[in-house]
Amino acid sequence: MIWFAVLTLVWLVVAVFGLQARQRGSARVARRWTTRLYAVTCVPLTALVVGGALVAVQLTFSQAGTGEAITAATPYAQWLAIAINLVIVDIVIRRRDVTPRASGRLGAQVHESFTFGSASSPRP
Repeated sequence: MIWFAVLTLVWLVVAVFGLQARQRGSARVARRWTTRLYAVTCVPLTALVVGGALVAVQLTFSQAGTGEAITAATPYAQWLAIAINLVIVDIVIRRRDVTPRASGRLGAQVHESFTFGSASSPRP
């Protein structure tokens, strides 16, 4: 149950950071926090996959029964799922911020001005 309480707390903290960024008007920072929120939301699915892999390894290389393997693998799978998801999403966020876009600019420089100049100039 401690794992579920920690997961809930992490989800709430990430959601609050995303809302605060959105309220400050920083769309890029809010998008990063929203991406992290998706990663935290998917932790139970990742825990199932990692747990299945850990159980398969234990059943292959040890004499433990299925119940014992599941009981032994569950805590590791839960904590590894949080770590795996947050590390992967951070790598994705960092890569997205430094990869060149089609416009030739870096990903961190995606905001453009909304002013069109004088009233006589044509709109893009």
